[in-house]
Amino acid sequence: MADAADSANARLGADIAAPAALGPADVGAWRVLPFHSEVLAVHAALLPSGDVLFAAGSGNSLTRFQSPEFGNVAKKIWVSVVWDPTISPPPGNDTNFFHPATPHDGAGKVLDFFCGGETFLPDGRLLSAGGTLVFAHPGAGFAGRTDTVVFDPATEQWVGRRPMQHGRWYPSLINLGDGRVLVTAGLSETGRRNTSIETFFSGSDSWQVSRTPQQFGGLPLYAHLYLLADGSICYAGGHMDDGPADALRLDLTRDPVVVTPVPDLSQVDARDQCASVLLPPAQAQRVMIMGGAPSGGDAIKNVDIADFSQPHPVYRPGAALAKGRKHLNATLLPDRTVLVTGGSGRNEAAPLATNEAEVYDPGTDTWRTLATASVTRMYHSVALLLPDGRVVTAGGNPKQGTHVEWDNDPNEEMKIEIYSPPYLFKGPRPVITTVRTQWRYGQTVNIASPDAGHLQWASLIRPGSTTHSFNTSQRLVDLPITAQAAGSVQVTVPAEPNLAPPGWYMLFLTDNNRVPSVARWVHLGAAPDTALPGSPYNHAILGTPALAGYWPLAEAGGTVAYDVFGANHGSYIGHPRLGAPGAKPTATAAGLNGLDQYVLLPRLITDDFSLELWYSSGGGHGTNVAQWWQAAGLLDGEVPGTADDFGISLDASGQVWAGTGHPDTSIHSRKGLADGKWHHAVFTRKASTGALTLFVDGVHVSGGRGGRQRLTSAPGLRAGVLQSGRNFLAGSLADVAVYSSALPPATVTAHFHTRQ
Repeated sequence: MADAADSANARLGADIAAPAALGPADVGAWRVLPFHSEVLAVHAALLPSGDVLFAAGSGNSLTRFQSPEFGNVAKKIWVSVVWDPTISPPPGNDTNFFHPATPHDGAGKVLDFFCGGETFLPDGRLLSAGGTLVFAHPGAGFAGRTDTVVFDPATEQWVGRRPMQHGRWYPSLINLGDGRVLVTAGLSETGRRNTSIETFFSGSDSWQVSRTPQQFGGLPLYAHLYLLADGSICYAGGHMDDGPADALRLDLTRDPVVVTPVPDLSQVDARDQCASVLLPPAQAQRVMIMGGAPSGGDAIKNVDIADFSQPHPVYRPGAALAKGRKHLNATLLPDRTVLVTGGSGRNEAAPLATNEAEVYDPGTDTWRTLATASVTRMYHSVALLLPDGRVVTAGGNPKQGTHVEWDNDPNEEMKIEIYSPPYLFKGPRPVITTVRTQWRYGQTVNIASPDAGHLQWASLIRPGSTTHSFNTSQRLVDLPITAQAAGSVQVTVPAEPNLAPPGWYMLFLTDNNRVPSVARWVHLGAAPDTALPGSPYNHAILGTPALAGYWPLAEAGGTVAYDVFGANHGSYIGHPRLGAPGAKPTATAAGLNGLDQYVLLPRLITDDFSLELWYSSGGGHGTNVAQWWQAAGLLDGEVPGTADDFGISLDASGQVWAGTGHPDTSIHSRKGLADGKWHHAVFTRKASTGALTLFVDGVHVSGGRGGRQRLTSAPGLRAGVLQSGRNFLAGSLADVAVYSSALPPATVTAHFHTRQ
């Protein structure tokens, strides 16, 4: 078993910097690479291809931001580059770098990534939101962009997406268990704090604002956020540049969001530009925050840990850092330790820089000092775990740049340095021979390895996306080993997406000496087998042409409503009663209280469509109803004050309503269908003619003609309430499906009778 990282280091050359009395097996080793990063690495992300994206935008340079050459790829004024860590080019050759085209806004202005935020979408593309609209200069402060772009590792290019409601400079982005991305914090396009919370549906390319309590004043700039196992979000207390804010918890499974404090964080006012992590493994649900400083003050050594597996989590002191650090980076390693690199004893103070690395062992609550880096890393530096187990560090500029061209500014650190942890010098490494690429939640996976029988852990590590001393994308998820022998390792994949959000992960095997393998990339996202009951009806839906998404709502617990067709999952809001009696004796459903419970689903349809579901209710909402948006929502995409919306609902008399906007056109069934029995409802629309058709219990009951435009207003769909948040359904829902075509009457009838 060859040591891939060690041989790569040997090819790259450069001197090792380590304490003379200790060797690499004790403290690891640093190597400066013989080429530079080509842009200032203010932002960095490990792509599922294994390449590293360095993104700078204007790179903290007003001179570059204002230059007409900003973003000119022909003149090498790049805004981002892609680096392949596996290639060692000849001197003076940049064959290990690729240079994406510069993205521009609708007015032709360069989209400046500088001080935006990034995280990965479930399919491996990198979402970048916000950035610099106005660069601070005399008479004006920074202001944030509304723009959203996506970097596609397959094409290595940026593609524009629908903008956010308001701008964000210094935003925080985090993945959710249903595949959405949450963004919050930052400065708006006017330079004021953006207090809203928005979530991005990649399937519909849409943003939706979450309702928050009236007293919620928003989160600090670059707030450190972590997704927890119950679907809530921890704000750890770390932030960037602005005033301190107490740690708290945001319960996104409630509408409006519920905010509760997380008390006892030490020196709350000294957590500017600190670091934090979700300690490995993620199942332990412990958040650690370390270092930081008050504005302009000395950095602290303090480390605090909050255990969110407890009913009322509070921060408790952990073992302190060896030195106070600000601008530090924390990286999760596959031996389940936390590596800390870089930083300084005071704000952007190079003479007080801390080049010695430290490593934390959660199992013993101890720190150990490691080898000393050659390159000082402070403000605007980054660190990322690579698939071979090494860590790349790059970037840094304590003062603003003054040049337009790259690699010609003493204030911009362009050197790349690689750290090889001690485990890479402790003998042969485990090997992953073969493993399937596509994984589903809750399944058992077999991994072929000649080291079976000698392994301590199997782990998934989510690739990092980092800037400004925080990397909330990374997490290490334990894969319990249930058997290992005869060249095969059997592991169990977590059944909870809030522990391991959908996306690409690095799979590591770690042996009994805590030496990890080189990673293999795997993709986790498909629904568990238990999410699909397996009845003839379920199979009939899955076999129907033009199916876009299918949510049986058969979960026994949790907050994620699985899409068993395309992994476009939804979320249960308000904690509906899961496992409620369904339409058949062995079937289950989601029970809704009519007050604050519903299911949030992505909108996967725009033109031709069909909405299909089963419901049971003893009473809808609304009398003297004339439009679908006046009744209780069954499956709704209505948006008040806009034109291009649609939905299906139930009124108090038991009439099922369906309609589209622009012009408002609604059709309805007879009365009496809120009788407590299970009913099958299907609403279809043909865009070319505007034809609308409503079926109930397999029978055509009404038709009409509405507008023929695209229906794109709703960012998501809500099952059990109107999209506006009004008119909740009291009853039960099951087997919600959407199609990108109008189902023929014969198919609707067949579906109904298959369930009977």
